[in-house]
Amino acid sequence: ASSAELIAQWGFSIQEASPNGVCGAAIYFAESSTKADEYTSTGNPGEERVLILCRVLGGDVHYTEEATPSKTSLAKVLRSGTSNSVLNNRERCRQTFKEYALTNVVQSLPECIVRYRQLL
Repeated sequence: ASSAELIAQWGFSIQEASPNGVCGAAIYFAESSTKADEYTSTGNPGEERVLILCRVLGGDVHYTEEATPSKTSLAKVLRSGTSNSVLNNRERCRQTFKEYALTNVVQSLPECIVRYRQLL
């Protein structure tokens, strides 16, 4: 089974999260499919890409619109439990897209796998 199919069946795993994101090891979401597409890179143009459409409950959200937020600070916010998630509003500071991060997998519900190919 593909990673997307396993996530759809069993949910996300924080143990599989990369520590390289702006909030450290977390599960990241975007409200824009364009933003999500940036993370679906394949080695070859025209290859199938996969998005997972999810419901996400932000809870007590830590909001930032800093152009270069502190990874250490944001990771600490999530680890300490002072907030349930982080909203990094890149739309406001960089005119790109909002990103959401959380570490508690029960705040996310995978609902649909979308398979597509870019036409560029």
